[in-house]
Amino acid sequence: MSVHEGIKSYCHICAKSFAGRHTLNSHLRTVHGDKQQTFKCKHCENDSFLSRRGLLQHITSVHIQRKFQCTICDKRFFREINLKTHISVTHEGLKRFLCTVCGRDFLTRPQLRKHFEAVHEGKRPYKCSECDADFAHKQHMTTHIVAVHEKRKPHLCPTCGVGFADKSNLINHIAAVHEGKKRPMKNKQFL
Repeated sequence: MSVHEGIKSYCHICAKSFAGRHTLNSHLRTVHGDKQQTFKCKHCENDSFLSRRGLLQHITSVHIQRKFQCTICDKRFFREINLKTHISVTHEGLKRFLCTVCGRDFLTRPQLRKHFEAVHEGKRPYKCSECDADFAHKQHMTTHIVAVHEKRKPHLCPTCGVGFADKSNLINHIAAVHEGKKRPMKNKQFL
């Protein structure tokens, strides 16, 4: 049993119960308009927020200057290292994590790990509840269930109306058929 299990907070106005003090305070502010729980911005005269998180988001977006700006797309960053990472990944196509088995490269270590487990170790932990199919990725299983068992194609092309079970297939269709773009080849280089 959890240390906090069973502990409840109650609203003194309507007697509704809550799992914790934080949810009670949120309820008091939003339902009963408890004005003493507002968070005021010290930079603006009249701005106040119902939560500390809302105040912090306001300060970050309005008052803290993002002084590092990308010269290619004008996106701004708080730190220079974030700008450098943005440029190398977004505009220069840098992928930092290389599979030592097949040579494919990935933006993040978790992407590389998932690739390695699925492709090189053959792990397929997601099992379809309707048939014997198994999948390396949860999204692939979900797409399979929608397309095969539910016989749905919810992602419709706005130009020609063709339906797809998976959104990525719709995106590829639009690029290839309606925009004349060839599908980019994945890195097939083997070491």
